[in-house]
Amino acid sequence: MAFSDFQSLPALHCLEAPLDPNPISEIDKIVNDLGLQYKTFFVEFHAHEGALMLPKIFSSDFGEQIGSFARLFDPNDNQFEVQVERSMVACF
Repeated sequence: MAFSDFQSLPALHCLEAPLDPNPISEIDKIVNDLGLQYKTFFVEFHAHEGALMLPKIFSSDFGEQIGSFARLFDPNDNQFEVQVERSMVACF
C-alpha cells in the first residue's frame, strides 16, 4: 500500500486493530468506516461449484489475515460460513 494519501495511515491501523463498537469522535467513525472498507471483500461465488478460489493478488496481499472460516453473504442477506483452505498457490 502506498503512503501517498491521507488514508494510508488509518487504513494500516484498520488492518491491525479491531473495530471500535461505539465510535464517539468523528475520527473514530472515519477509522471504523475505513476498517469496514478494508476488511470487507467481495467475490462472486456459485454454490453449485462448491469451491471458490480467491484471486492470486488478493491471496498474496491479504491471505495471512483470512482466518480458518469466512462468512459469505448473498444479495438476500443470507449468511454462509465456509472453511478456508490454503495451498501453496491460493486460498480456497
